[in-house]
Amino acid sequence: MKKLILFLGFLSVFVVSLSGQGCYESTRGKGIAAFNDKQYSDAMAQFVAAKVCPDKPFQNDLDEWIARCRSAIDASSRRAAEGQEVQRQQEEQRRQEEARQQEEQRRQEEEQRRQEEARRQEEQRRQEEAARREREKEARRREEAGMERGDVWQQAERKGYIEVRDVVFANVDPSGEIIGDYGSHLYASEIRYLKPMVHYDGALPGYKRVYFDTRLYGPDGNRLYSMKNDYIDAYPGKGQTFEMYLLGDGSEGSFEPGEYRYEIWYNGRVFHVKTFSLYRHPGESSFLTVDGKGVVFASFPVNGGEQTFQVSTDASEWTLWGVPSFCQVVEKTAGSFTLRCNGNSGSERKIYMKVKTRNDEVPIHISQEEARGTLSVSANVPDVDISVSGNSLSNKFVGKTPLLYGLPPGSYTVYAEKDGYRDVPSRSVRIATNQKSHLYFQLKKDRWISRRENCAFHFFEPKYGYGFDFTDNLVSRHYVGFNYAYIRAHMGFYTSAMYGLDHKDVSLSMGPVLRLTRGWQSVDFQLYAGPGVRYDRNTEVVDPIFKKSEWHLMGEAGFRMNFEDANQGGDFSWASLSLGCQFSKGMAIPTAGLSLFPVAFAMADAEEDFSRHFLDVLGGYDLEYGEIFLGGSYSWVKTHLGFYTSFLIGFQGGWSASVAPLFRLTKDGCALDLQVYAGPAMMDMEFAGDMGLRFAWRGGTALSLWDFAFGCQVSGSRIVPTFSVGIGIPLVIGTCGAAFAFL
Repeated sequence: MKKLILFLGFLSVFVVSLSGQGCYESTRGKGIAAFNDKQYSDAMAQFVAAKVCPDKPFQNDLDEWIARCRSAIDASSRRAAEGQEVQRQQEEQRRQEEARQQEEQRRQEEEQRRQEEARRQEEQRRQEEAARREREKEARRREEAGMERGDVWQQAERKGYIEVRDVVFANVDPSGEIIGDYGSHLYASEIRYLKPMVHYDGALPGYKRVYFDTRLYGPDGNRLYSMKNDYIDAYPGKGQTFEMYLLGDGSEGSFEPGEYRYEIWYNGRVFHVKTFSLYRHPGESSFLTVDGKGVVFASFPVNGGEQTFQVSTDASEWTLWGVPSFCQVVEKTAGSFTLRCNGNSGSERKIYMKVKTRNDEVPIHISQEEARGTLSVSANVPDVDISVSGNSLSNKFVGKTPLLYGLPPGSYTVYAEKDGYRDVPSRSVRIATNQKSHLYFQLKKDRWISRRENCAFHFFEPKYGYGFDFTDNLVSRHYVGFNYAYIRAHMGFYTSAMYGLDHKDVSLSMGPVLRLTRGWQSVDFQLYAGPGVRYDRNTEVVDPIFKKSEWHLMGEAGFRMNFEDANQGGDFSWASLSLGCQFSKGMAIPTAGLSLFPVAFAMADAEEDFSRHFLDVLGGYDLEYGEIFLGGSYSWVKTHLGFYTSFLIGFQGGWSASVAPLFRLTKDGCALDLQVYAGPAMMDMEFAGDMGLRFAWRGGTALSLWDFAFGCQVSGSRIVPTFSVGIGIPLVIGTCGAAFAFL
């Protein structure tokens, strides 16, 4: 604007210089006229032009007029801004009034709906009351009609309504299928349920359900079962039958042979008593022992031998089951048998056999010592660690050289290792019974830096970084990227790439990696550091670090932990964590990386006893602005891996949404289902992070109803703690609240 005014002024001077005298008064007059017409910009241009007129007097007021024009222009701009603010406030008041009217209309509709529901329930209650009174009236009518026949029924009741002629029993299975028919020869060991059938003559004028109490006593006189309110659907006439309640627990062997007593009680007195017997099968026993014991343990030496066992039972016969293939029965009598076992030329033997009657058995656990030979190992240096694999041994440490160690016969692989010495190839050896097999290892000194270690070689980690600038212009950026490292022994290399989500700058670094720990350790510690470059793609925004330069040098250093026990002997690590920092002049980017290879492992183990779907009510509170959020979340997890998504609406207009991977940390054997989720989110159009921990329980339906979770959403300095509960808890609270409101 100033350049335009000066241009107009110089243009006016040029025109005036052509017109000769009278320039000052004419130009000044035009400026005053424009000022009076409130054309302040045009007036200011005329006054500036008058300052260069040839006939301008030494004493003039042009500077005063120019200042007045500037003040008028500034005042006009302020009035325009104030007018826009007033218009915005009026528009905001109009929106609030519309929202209040909508809320009032919704409240009135809700009140009308509640009143209609109350009227409907009151009408239903009146209808039910009328039906109840009608039923009572019908009952009184039937009672009055029955009094006319009272004398006949009173006589029948004094007789107990029926005359029991006999009670017979059947053996039935849990499905009701008859195994042993009524009145047949029943064996105690086969009984699943006893089913009584009553043969009676009906001493009553018509049909009536007559209730009795029944009791069953065992051979020892103790009461086994007592049934309250057992009943008979009684009919008049002779030769009637009716089946009573089942007696028993459904399993074979719950009844013993002997004489039983079945009682039917009516009105506190014994109405009928029936005695019957359950029989024992030939070959069944009431007791069985071997060497006076219910379980026998027998041990044979490596060269074999014989043992005699005494059998005591009242069964008519007994048998041997499962005699081992390396043993033979050389003699058997009515009360004993002799077992002969061959010598052992292999590993330790453990097996069992049984002495059996028709209804009982005694196990005999047989063991035999393993055959052994001797492994002899020596080396050119002392105290070499020796490990052995083979014959069910898996890389077992057996001692240090010089070594003599007993092993079962078979083929083995022997490993030798000592700190400060190079790895030597494993050796194979065959061990024979009562023989010594010798091995000799030649070890050579080795430098620590070149020694191959039993650790993972490849490392890949997605990572996240948060940038800080410690100059006067503090800026922060969110970065995403990855680490890759390769380590063969104790030395390797790494490369890292990062992308800035806010400023859209890219960084790339590469350098050496140093492994600090030896092989066979549960945790592998590493250090890495190297140079790098950063490239600024967003040249339209001035970055205090780049200072308008597209390329910039940087450095990176970091620390990695790799959990070797979880790698299962693979070359790739799926259980590593790295913490590092990229730095460039006054800027630092702390980073954290986590291996993603657990995905393949997690998907391999199915978790069938846990819920798969999680629908939660979610709430949060913004610690910086004091805003309350309310929304929901949904998660799906098949085995150990799934996803999590959420949406929150704030009472002051804020919002957030997130999608994140979800990991289940527990297996089927645990009662607690523990999950963790972490991933990106958007909060009021700003990039954020969302993370949390959920607790649920094993079993139940596919949709979890009773879980709860704690979490947090972070965007710069904004922190929003969150809490969620399964959909079942709000449903119960809402149902109870609605029931309380209508009572």
